[in-house]
Amino acid sequence: MASLSRSSPSPPYNQSLQYHQIVIHQLSHMSLQIQSLLEGYDLHHFIDGTHTPPPPTVTITGVASPNLTYTTWKRQDRLIFSVLLGAIYISLQLLIARTTTSLDAWQTLANIYAKPSRGHIKQLKEQLQWCTKGSLTY
Repeated sequence: MASLSRSSPSPPYNQSLQYHQIVIHQLSHMSLQIQSLLEGYDLHHFIDGTHTPPPPTVTITGVASPNLTYTTWKRQDRLIFSVLLGAIYISLQLLIARTTTSLDAWQTLANIYAKPSRGHIKQLKEQLQWCTKGSLTY
């Protein structure tokens, strides 16, 4: 009788779990990681503004019907939005909760974290005060 082995999850599962543990305080790392992921899947145009959504309906001979291209676009956009939500702290998800597309969410995060605020600068200074290397404190 074969024994059951309890091995760790396969690499794709591990990588996806690690991906969702990104910290927003490292915006440049998060940005690079998300952009690379989206480029790998040829979906980067969703957050760079070059891919506008198609119309939700199409009219053929006077009859409006759902646009299947829009349905596909919407599905992909919501999946990308979900990745962005998973990449930030829960307490920061409220910042993008009211956005309607992944592009809006991406631009909101970039606008907030690309511009240094007094609070952010103060937080960075406090973090630097507690930096350690081995047994040394800086």
